[in-house]
Amino acid sequence: MVRTLNTVETDALIARHREPHPDPVKAGTGWYRLKERGVPVYAVIGALTPAFDNIMDVTDAFGVSQIAVDAAIAYYQQHRAAIDDRLGRAA
Repeated sequence: MVRTLNTVETDALIARHREPHPDPVKAGTGWYRLKERGVPVYAVIGALTPAFDNIMDVTDAFGVSQIAVDAAIAYYQQHRAAIDDRLGRAA
């Protein structure tokens, strides 16, 4: 059984695994990336199915850990509109 994280734990997970994009032109919540390999969060989210049931495929494709993908999902859940906009998805 997977344990549900509380807000403090979720925020700590996100802080450990994401960073702002170093290019100042790519500022804002939609441009954050994983510290692990510099993969943009929006790219990870765009590669996941709506049910997030292909996490292992995404970890393999991007060469990142499952916990980094979990952090990307948690970040997405907090910044859905910015990332959906980045992906060109309708809100």
